[in-house]
Formats: sequence, C-alpha cells, structure tokens
Amino acid sequence: MFVIANRLSISCIKASVSAFALAQLRLALPIFISLYFLSNPLSATALPQQIDSASAEFVRDAIVCNRMHIQQALLAKERSQNKGILNLAETLLSHHKKIDIELKQLAAMKRIAFADNLSVDKLSEISKLTRLKGAAFDKEYLRMMEASHRKAQNFYQRGVERALDASVKAFASRSLPALGEHFQTIKLLQKSI
Repeated sequence: MFVIANRLSISCIKASVSAFALAQLRLALPIFISLYFLSNPLSATALPQQIDSASAEFVRDAIVCNRMHIQQALLAKERSQNKGILNLAETLLSHHKKIDIELKQLAAMKRIAFADNLSVDKLSEISKLTRLKGAAFDKEYLRMMEASHRKAQNFYQRGVERALDASVKAFASRSLPALGEHFQTIKLLQKSI
C-alpha cells in the first residue's frame, strides 16, 4: 500500500513539475519572441516577406560584390607589405563582414536564395592576385579595388533608385557613404604608390 501511495505521489509531483514548467514556458515564450524581433536591425516584423525581382536581384548581386571585397581584403592582408594597404584591407574586412551579416539577414527575411560560393569568373579574378607579390601585388590590388568600388557605388545608387522594397532601399542608402569613403581612400593610396 505504501509503495502504491509513493508511486502516486511521485506521479503527482512529476505532473506538477511538468505543469509548472509548461506554465513558465508559456510566460517566457512571448518575451523571447519579442526580444528576437527587437534585436533584428532590418525590420520590426522579421517574418519572411515576398520581394520584387529588382530588389531580390540587388541583394543577390550585393552579396557577391561584398564577398569579393572580403576575399580580396584577406589576400591583401597576406600579401602586402604596404602599411596603407594593410590598413585599407583591415577596414574593408571589418566593414564588409558586417555588411555580409546584414545582407544574409535581409535575404533570409525576404526569402531570397543566393549562391554560397563565388562564381568561377570571380574566383579567376582573385586568382590573378595570388600570382603577384610586392609592389606588383599592391598596384593590381588597388586597381581592382578602385574599379570594383566605382562599380559598387553605381550599383548601390541604382539599388536606391530601382529597388521597390523599402528595406532594400534603406540598406543600399546606408551603405553608399562607406563605399564612397573606401573609394576615396583607395584613390589616395594609388597616388602614393
């Protein structure tokens, strides 16, 4: 009789603990959800949303452009001995890694599929740099950075003008000043080398 009563009391305790844990979870879940939405810098409602084709194309192309800048900056940190180029590479790396996170969040929020790897032609561009050293590397790196940042500025300006999605327009608009600063730094470095 004592064993049966003991088993019943253990079952009651387990049921009480489970009910208590479930009640706590029900209280905590809305807090966790609201914290997630508040911490998402892209939208107050981070639920996946549909997007127009021009905006989706901009996000996909911006991801590729950004990844190229990251790869090129990593290579410059390995290959260059020039202090100015090393500082530029560090700045580009820091900025473009932040942009990469923001672009991935934007793509996830808007349900935009994108390639995880760079295309063969983009890898070929990077490969050209790997064959160079010293001053030849520095000159080619700056030439590539000048050309790609000039294109990026035009591309982001078109994103501001043509994208229909407000989040995409805002992202492109926020990114333009930093791209302009990068471009000016690159031009100054080109004059000094």
